[in-house]
Amino acid sequence: MELSLKPIGEYSYTWAEGFAFTNKPMREEGMRQIDWETVKSIIDSNEFERVEIGLAEDYYQTHVVIFKNNELIIKENDGAGFYGCSRWATPAIKLTKSGDTGLFECWISGEEKGFPKWLTERARVIDTYDWDDDEDEDEPKFA
Repeated sequence: MELSLKPIGEYSYTWAEGFAFTNKPMREEGMRQIDWETVKSIIDSNEFERVEIGLAEDYYQTHVVIFKNNELIIKENDGAGFYGCSRWATPAIKLTKSGDTGLFECWISGEEKGFPKWLTERARVIDTYDWDDDEDEDEPKFA
């Protein structure tokens, strides 16, 4: 599968920064949401070992693992939980293949903040606190 996704940096605000940056610049064109059609195509290609989605500028607080070890899952972060749209942050997809990880813009205009039906109907939901930390010892680290 040939992807034409634009790489983007990952950042997570601290608790204090979250309050300091309450007046983040708003996108004049309106809300952006995760491009679920592209996400589904990427997962269906079966070329990646792990797929996460979230908002790039506040990744830790907004991301979710949706594909790992050839299985559709929904494993939300232990921060604020998943949020799939924003007026200021960039919806993004994090892909892992052969140990290499990259974060890419993956959005369309829209306001859908939750998960699509195709994911919720097929994915195994993993409670944040049931996640086996040992399972992720080889998980790629932030660059």
